[in-house]
Amino acid sequence: MPPLFPRQPGPYRVNVNDRLVLQYIASAAPTDLRARIHIEYDNGGFDDLVLDVTSFTTDRTRITEPGTNVASPGQIVLGPGTITDAILTGIATGLKRGQFYANLAIKRSTYDLDLCRDYYYDGFPISLGTFVEPGPGGGEGFLSWVALAADIAPVAITHAMAATNAFRRVYGFAMYYNASGDAATRVMVASVRQLGLALPTGFGTAANALIFSTGTVTLIVSQEGSIVVTSTGRATKVALNTNGTLTGSTVNDTPFPLDIVESDLGDIFFDLSGAHANDRWSVYVLREEWLKV
Repeated sequence: MPPLFPRQPGPYRVNVNDRLVLQYIASAAPTDLRARIHIEYDNGGFDDLVLDVTSFTTDRTRITEPGTNVASPGQIVLGPGTITDAILTGIATGLKRGQFYANLAIKRSTYDLDLCRDYYYDGFPISLGTFVEPGPGGGEGFLSWVALAADIAPVAITHAMAATNAFRRVYGFAMYYNASGDAATRVMVASVRQLGLALPTGFGTAANALIFSTGTVTLIVSQEGSIVVTSTGRATKVALNTNGTLTGSTVNDTPFPLDIVESDLGDIFFDLSGAHANDRWSVYVLREEWLKV
């Protein structure tokens, strides 16, 4: 396991007209973020350069400040010297590790001088000389249950597992179904399909690229049921619940946990047949996400 705060030694030298810049990539954002460096100039003077970022882009696009979202743009180094301190801090209430990755650097005409880079989150500022990679090798990502359907009228869902500028680990999913008192025979099943890249020319449908299926749960009037797949890292379990009768709860071969790179075309298909408009269901995916920088 890597050290909690791996650091790189200085010195961090600067030259006249170097400029302070902040780069970040985010799926969620802090309330505000302040980047600050302290410079000791060779002539005996000193300076503090500050960037206050006031709003953020959270679509996992790489953003460079200063731009329109900073209150103190254009921070320029006045002469040769040494950076003796730097920090990224602010208000990040509720922000979790894996959601906001930042890099503080000095921009110059020939190359950029990195000062620190890491995930910024609630209670964890980033200080000078801290260099932590954004992927799994750098520590835990953002683990959460993601709601694909939350107490809505049932409709089949195709969930693409990949996202641009993200590395994801999918651990499983849960489907919960409440059948109304209306006459209907509801059948639900979940499948994992088409891992990897594009299918060959002439390949029929995604259904023919099936790599895993849970089996079905069938419900009639006023019944409830669920399909839950969970992975502990040692074994994966599939639980099928048909109105209180549990089956399939022994260890089964499944593909989880699944590592999904941003180019992966694989999906999870939450399929339904015979659903009634008065029924309700919820569908959740358990995944961990790291930002790809």
